[in-house]
This record gives sequence, C-alpha cells and structure tokens, in this order.
Amino acid sequence: VTRGAEGCLLVSGDQAVDVSGLSVQVVDTVGAGDAFNAAMSLGFLFELDLNSIACFSNEMGGLVASHAGAMPELDDRIAELKSQYGLML
Repeated sequence: VTRGAEGCLLVSGDQAVDVSGLSVQVVDTVGAGDAFNAAMSLGFLFELDLNSIACFSNEMGGLVASHAGAMPELDDRIAELKSQYGLML
C-alpha cells in the first residue's frame, strides 16, 4: 500500500513492513507511483528483503516526485540507489 508522504506498507505471506515516508520537496507527482512500483518489482526480482524493497521503492517514488515530469533526467542518482541496494544490472 503506497501512502505518499506517509510511506508504504508491504505485506508478504509471513511478514509486514511499515516504512515511514521521506521528506522531499514535491514538484510533480506524475510518475511517482510508477517509479515506486518499478522499484518494488526490481526489488522482488533481485530477492531483496521486504524492508529493503520498501525503502528502495520509497526513495525512487520520492525522487521522481521531487522533479518535474514523469521521466526526469536522474540517471546518476538512480545508479547510486541501485548500487546502494545491490541492484546493478
């Protein structure tokens, strides 16, 4: 469950993770939910733990919301986050 500034709640068969939101200066929310879901999918594909998936997804959603447009030029920051969570492709 995404909750914008309030973070997210992820639930699996045997675990629930409630992660607080991040403080960002919101510029444009278009694409933030898509970024969150893409990050969450990537986290599951790489078999990260549920807490890491929630944190990574929050960061990606917040990153996109803090820039104008659904596809902002954020290649360097996205690469940093992927590296931080061990998601180098």
